[in-house]
Amino acid sequence: MNSNVVDQVSGIVNQIPVQDFLVWMKANVEQGVNFGKEQIPDIIHQLLTWKLCANIFVLIIGITTAGVMLYLSKLESRKEKEARAKCSWSGDGDGHELLKVLTLVVGIAMMFFFVLGYGLNILQILIAPKVYLLDYLRALITK
Repeated sequence: MNSNVVDQVSGIVNQIPVQDFLVWMKANVEQGVNFGKEQIPDIIHQLLTWKLCANIFVLIIGITTAGVMLYLSKLESRKEKEARAKCSWSGDGDGHELLKVLTLVVGIAMMFFFVLGYGLNILQILIAPKVYLLDYLRALITK
């Protein structure tokens, strides 16, 4: 593919004088720069919109999942209370307490992780989009 481009450019160079070729190249470079100036703001806006929507989506999924974990913890606690009331069961050693605490801890940890991780990204996009873009560029370059 590159050899085709080189052949085309060399064919153009052979057909026209050097002065005309330089004028032609300058015009094409200016067209490319103008195209970039027109399109880059729209590209940046679309990138920020996409990142904002993606972060909101992940945040909603994370908070929903954490909410389900917290609800399961509460449900487990309620079932344990009902079981104790029905048959005067002490509940020692069968793992209900561990399950209740584990779901509660996992739910709170997930909520904390998603709110901090994705919530701060959303705030950064909304409040300081240039800083977010610089961080995003830095992340792309260091990969």
